[in-house]
Amino acid sequence: MRRLVQLVLFLTAAALFFISCQDDPSPVGADQLPDKDKFNFDTLNTQITPVTQNSSFFIDSVDLGAAEKVFLGKTNDITSTLLLRFLMLLPDSVAVEVDSGNINLLESWIELEPISTLGDNASAFDFTVHKIEEEWLPSNFGVDSLGNLAVGLEDISGTSTITDSLITVPIETSIVNTWIVNRLETPTTTNFGMVLKPTAGTNHIKIFEGIAITSTKVPVLKVIVKKTGGFTDTLDLPINADVHVADIELPVIVDDTIILQGGLAAGGKIFFDLEGVIPQNASANSARLVLTVDTLNSSYPASGADGINYNMLSDSTNNDAATQFGTLQLRREGDKYVDDSFIQFFNRWLNGEANEGIMLKIDNEKSSLSRIKIYGSSSDVSLRPKLIVTYSF
Repeated sequence: MRRLVQLVLFLTAAALFFISCQDDPSPVGADQLPDKDKFNFDTLNTQITPVTQNSSFFIDSVDLGAAEKVFLGKTNDITSTLLLRFLMLLPDSVAVEVDSGNINLLESWIELEPISTLGDNASAFDFTVHKIEEEWLPSNFGVDSLGNLAVGLEDISGTSTITDSLITVPIETSIVNTWIVNRLETPTTTNFGMVLKPTAGTNHIKIFEGIAITSTKVPVLKVIVKKTGGFTDTLDLPINADVHVADIELPVIVDDTIILQGGLAAGGKIFFDLEGVIPQNASANSARLVLTVDTLNSSYPASGADGINYNMLSDSTNNDAATQFGTLQLRREGDKYVDDSFIQFFNRWLNGEANEGIMLKIDNEKSSLSRIKIYGSSSDVSLRPKLIVTYSF
């Protein structure tokens, strides 16, 4: 019995001690920690405490042959031409009659389904269609390639019907008929496709799905064929090659403003000099990157603004991205592009990775003609690129 009473008294005392520790834990050992073992917290906001920074933009090459979207039209400083080639893929029942000379081509036309626009959709839009007379490949096809391509002078299209959802373009039937009849030639020496050129009065750009994406909205060539004394059929001839060629005139920049331009791969660079700004033993707890857009001199498709991807730079002189550390993306918030994931790159710099700055590119620049103009490092302090970092040390 005596042992039981002692056990109860021991357990009660232990419980009271445990509760007292929970209610007031701070005195227990806290004052005994040496200063070197305590954490301090601070915040760097480059808008409040400016750091040395610089920004610039550069022009790179981009292969538009793999673009998921293609463009046709014209604005003040962009002219986009579209090349298309269709596969003369016929049902067996029709192919037999074509090879026997029993088929007449009654009508042929292209159908294009716009998915968005760049510029004022209500403004003028028109184009001509010309037969391509030599082989071409979409890969790395650019402005110089188009200038050297053999293209017929004659407009082989009829009067187009243009709405917001569908463009119908009659195509000269004799040309399409030749493509169909000679479809089995190896190599094909007649069907090199066609080029669509915006007219001088056109004042906006229409955007279409490209062959690189699986979609029912890619351009299609439709034909109506009739067997002599027999059936009439409408065929959909699928696209098998496309590329848009963007001739882009960039604005003259006299300061360190950043221009991000889709279709031309104009990228940007920003460098924040963090030497001596943050203690060497610091670790970032959060880091936000904020860029301010010159909205009056930027242009986006009607469907909305593109995202901005960014990477650490491994060599700022040669514009080499350190892709092994991943790609982050800024999201648009009003006239700002922001990202809170910047901590991933910031801590790498704190841990000894060389700080060469960051590279900016429009997301999916192959499938965009958007222009995003970002205020540079010499702009007013409220507009220049900004870092907000909370760190412990």
